[in-house]
Amino acid sequence: MRSAMRHLGVLLLLSICVSHVHAIEVVDDSGKTLHLVKPATRVITLAPNLTELMFDLGVADRIVATVQFSDYPVAAKQIPRIGSSSSLNLEALLAHHPDLVLAWESGNNPQQLHAIERLGIPVYRNQPHRLQDISSTLIKLGQMFGVEKRAETLAHGMDARIAQLRHEYAQRKPITGFYQIWDEPIYTVNGQHIISDVMDLCGVRNVFADAPILAPVVTLEAVLARNPQMIISGGSAKIRAQNLSMWRAWPQLTAVRAGNLFYIDADLMQRTTPRILEGANILCRQAQQARLNLQAR
Repeated sequence: MRSAMRHLGVLLLLSICVSHVHAIEVVDDSGKTLHLVKPATRVITLAPNLTELMFDLGVADRIVATVQFSDYPVAAKQIPRIGSSSSLNLEALLAHHPDLVLAWESGNNPQQLHAIERLGIPVYRNQPHRLQDISSTLIKLGQMFGVEKRAETLAHGMDARIAQLRHEYAQRKPITGFYQIWDEPIYTVNGQHIISDVMDLCGVRNVFADAPILAPVVTLEAVLARNPQMIISGGSAKIRAQNLSMWRAWPQLTAVRAGNLFYIDADLMQRTTPRILEGANILCRQAQQARLNLQAR
């Protein structure tokens, strides 16, 4: 009997040790620590960039549902929808029995995220402010899905590309820029937004870096007063023409006089995935053209 009890005790100890070894702890971008007993296998993504990151990591087959506009890569269009980033169908979410929800800190409804957590479902909140934060996100997702090596390879590759761009453009003359997300009302980004970090990488100083919120509404008068040397429209291709043509009505703007009105596909700048470096490459080349245009005047 004692021998059997001793054997049972050893098995219990081994079980606890194995459980401890495989337990996963990750701190999300809100500062909260998530505890997973094993890698997540049934995941719901609440933003297009989070869906894309799972494809990058090779674990897209674990996504059981997502939200509107999760459309890249093409295969993402086949994933069931449970609403939009700002308005979720919680009943539909629960019907998919997720063991992890990946959330967008500034874009999802905070009350709905709290409701999900109250039901005992872990919620990882994501909000990168700097390009290196995307690398950090990849590492943390790799831990939660048990694909650490794949995540580290992607993260190190991204860091190397950032360093290359920084080295290439560090000595270029700084110019001022205005990044336009929308036209009515006029939305832009502040200095804490990751788009502003991309601008800095290219030597472009965000004229609204001092705004108090991430994506503020600004007035036409405020843009005119800050007089940017280049204007970048980050909207969809469909609204590109109207976003840029509206500024031609104000020839006193330095950006207009110099012909420094540029467009970038919003998905390459506003989705926090490794693809943002494609947007960074484009913006850096546009910034260099803007410098040449300014010199030619």
